[in-house]
Amino acid sequence: MTDNEQLTTDEKLLRLADMIDWLLFHNVVASRRELAKRMKYQESTLSLVVNGKQPISPKFLTALAGVDDRLNVDWINSGEGDMILEVEEDTVVPSQEEIALLMRQQEAVKMAQQQLSDAFKLGNEQIILAQQAIVQKESDTLDTMAVAFKLSKEKMLAIIGNNNSGNYQNSPNSGNQNSLNGRQRTKRYIRKKPGGA
Repeated sequence: MTDNEQLTTDEKLLRLADMIDWLLFHNVVASRRELAKRMKYQESTLSLVVNGKQPISPKFLTALAGVDDRLNVDWINSGEGDMILEVEEDTVVPSQEEIALLMRQQEAVKMAQQQLSDAFKLGNEQIILAQQAIVQKESDTLDTMAVAFKLSKEKMLAIIGNNNSGNYQNSPNSGNQNSLNGRQRTKRYIRKKPGGA
């Protein structure tokens, strides 16, 4: 643009919107509310300016420039230059001492990481050994319980006798006619028969 060409209000508003979008996109501000707060404006005032209800004042542009040093607010009014100024950064070459210090710090970090890794491996091995000990202890307990059960079964058999089938055959619940319950059932059945005794 030449000096004698003036931007229209709509063009200025478009440039302002582009600049705000750039600030949002590059995470300089998280929202328009934060932008207004950093400019020390009310959010409603910022909205009025962005929507063209209030003019873009020099005070507004100065406040906008204070949000980020890279903003070229003259670009909004005149259209000259770029929206973002090139900021020259001073490149500092580290000294040999600083490089050596960084190398030592990196080595210390690597050693700490290795120690941590070894500790995790050792911890995992100890957990596995503890689990195996618990399983072995439970297995021993189960073996002891099985032996106790077998001994108690043998004692019970010694008390009631080894003839299990004979004992059941004449037990009240066997249903055998010769057992006490069997005789009673037979008598009940005969009584219920029509024309029975």
